[in-house]
Amino acid sequence: KGADDPASIHALHGTALMMEANILRREGNFQASLRYLNKGLNELLLARKQFHGPSQFSHRIEAIIAHMKLSMARVREELAKEQEHWEHSIMNHSSQTVARAMRNFRKELSALPRIPKIIHISWAHKDLLRNSTSPLVRHGVQKLESLNPNWDVQ
Repeated sequence: KGADDPASIHALHGTALMMEANILRREGNFQASLRYLNKGLNELLLARKQFHGPSQFSHRIEAIIAHMKLSMARVREELAKEQEHWEHSIMNHSSQTVARAMRNFRKELSALPRIPKIIHISWAHKDLLRNSTSPLVRHGVQKLESLNPNWDVQ
């Protein structure tokens, strides 16, 4: 068919988009390459739809469509590898940052004086705490004292 034919125009445009996508792919711009391949595939599908009758032209369009689908699959694989590498490097950097922060935190804590082992309790009568049968006192304050024998209760 002639160059003015809509099917030919779509086929040429689709092929040009595919070549641009390959250039972008070689440059490592996988997302843009995928967009161009998608646009090119749509153009070729329009060319196939608008072309009527069997000929060498329709076979070429089918071959280019198959090649474009294969290219799209390869670009998706490369994009997935790139994203996986990026995520791994981010996680590795994050892990290193967290480990460094933890080391600094422990260093700062070790420089501080020991925490005094004192339990402060405010009650009306201190004797009430020792001799009470109240569940609140037995399971609360008395339990706190018995679980912390090395602590000073005041």
